[in-house]
Amino acid sequence: MLVSPELADVLSAIVQRLRAPDGSIPLVISYDIREKVWNSPTPLLFQRGIGNERRTFTPSAIRKVQINALAVTGLADVEGNPLIFQAHDFRRLFVTDAIMNGLPPHIAQIICGHKSVDTTMGYKAVYPAETIEAQRRLLAVAAPPGPAKNTAPRPTGNGTPSSLTSRNERCPLGPAHEYSDHPASMKMLA
Repeated sequence: MLVSPELADVLSAIVQRLRAPDGSIPLVISYDIREKVWNSPTPLLFQRGIGNERRTFTPSAIRKVQINALAVTGLADVEGNPLIFQAHDFRRLFVTDAIMNGLPPHIAQIICGHKSVDTTMGYKAVYPAETIEAQRRLLAVAAPPGPAKNTAPRPTGNGTPSSLTSRNERCPLGPAHEYSDHPASMKMLA
């Protein structure tokens, strides 16, 4: 799976802290508050030792850790108020980071358990620079900058251009595009 180096460092630190002497991550049972069922023992990353037992962090415990961590950073919004994150915000950060680093959206969809790739893409944040670059790529394909170079043979001996030359002069994209339904070709014919 593609993740940023920073996320890989964090995951590595969590795994190293959890490893048992034999190198495995201890299995813990967890309670699914939404489904109201106990899950079978799993090597969860968010677990802690309490006495001789390993237990998962509860949602409220994760929330308290998150609030304390944000308070220490001093991060604030534009109005100076402390930033407030929900645990679910990290899902959006993960999806954005993974897709921006090359993970195909349909793979992110499977990882997240979404039924539709549209849901997954809704999680991916779009950055202004990314939007501008996508628009530039679109414009480069739709309307090449500047006049096209005419590399067709010179006109015939009688002074009239060959049909290939006249077609290239009418359509800078070349004869193959002159009669296509592509929007750039239609613009060239106008």
